[in-house]
Amino acid sequence: MGEFIYNEETRIHTLNKKVIPSVSNIVEPLSMDYSKAHPGKLERKRDLGTAFHECIELFLNDDLDEDSIDEDLVIPMRQFGEFWEHDEFADVPTPTIIAIEQPFCNEKLKYCGKPDMVTEDTIYDWKLRPYDPICDPLRMAGYAGLISDFPPKRKVVVEFSLDAGYRVYDADKKQSVAMFRTLLKWYWKKQEFDNLLNQWRKQ
Repeated sequence: MGEFIYNEETRIHTLNKKVIPSVSNIVEPLSMDYSKAHPGKLERKRDLGTAFHECIELFLNDDLDEDSIDEDLVIPMRQFGEFWEHDEFADVPTPTIIAIEQPFCNEKLKYCGKPDMVTEDTIYDWKLRPYDPICDPLRMAGYAGLISDFPPKRKVVVEFSLDAGYRVYDADKKQSVAMFRTLLKWYWKKQEFDNLLNQWRKQ
């Protein structure tokens, strides 16, 4: 593996000092459009999403202080506990967790990503928004391309809500890998085209 740097603050990630895209960058053309959302509400949702992921990580590490949970996340975290302890692993042993919020890089295809959680047989993604049947399977296909495909892994998206129950989705959609690869090629072609335009403007 070359020198891979995943920069959470700048969202600029590099492999051998060259900028590479994240899974989110690659699937952006098909992602939900939040441009018309109220900026304050959008920022609050982003903050809640970040805090929710942090709470889950602490929960899985048996280090969560329940008194510190944001009041808007009490119900989602209750849902997560139900999912984890009584639904997903009700009758089977708790799996070996390989990674939680860990960045990975595909050196050959030159892209990176940070799956929410990877176990020995499943890639998980936690959402505080409705499941997106168009983009989420592509995102999960991208994550799968960052991780060893043996043994084959399920791709599971769990949709949590602030005031109701949760829903579990199988995100292993047919042709999603091929479509993700197409989006990756388009990303690099667009970068090449944008660079060409910038060079022309400087002449």
